[in-house]
Amino acid sequence: MELFHIGLNLHSAAPERINEYIARRRERFGEETHNFEHFEQELHTLVMALESELVGEELSRYDLSAEEIEVEGKTYQVGGALPETCLSAAGLVTVKRHLYHLAKGGGKSICPLELRVGIIGVRILHSPRSTPGGIRDGASDVG
Repeated sequence: MELFHIGLNLHSAAPERINEYIARRRERFGEETHNFEHFEQELHTLVMALESELVGEELSRYDLSAEEIEVEGKTYQVGGALPETCLSAAGLVTVKRHLYHLAKGGGKSICPLELRVGIIGVRILHSPRSTPGGIRDGASDVG
């Protein structure tokens, strides 16, 4: 059995680390004492790193970068972008996300990425909560 990754569009070191690990195992098998449990643990760690990178990449697609957005009839202005670490099924994932504050008056900042995905605190819910009225940036609607 050969490990193929032809046509995969993965731009990280994780897939390469998996390929290198498998190649080393194949080259050295029989030359040293092997432990199947150790192999499983190492492979699991490498695959989880890949999963975490892919989940982080996908999660970042839900971010919204606009000068101004509208949520439930209220206008919010961008306040900046900060990294946030979230817990997902793939483990901890850190993504940069944009925060917005009310254009008129104070109030709590909102994060479209968190609203779109359904993040509460540091947990990712696996079913997005509904956002009445949606989020609009002029290019896309979410809700």
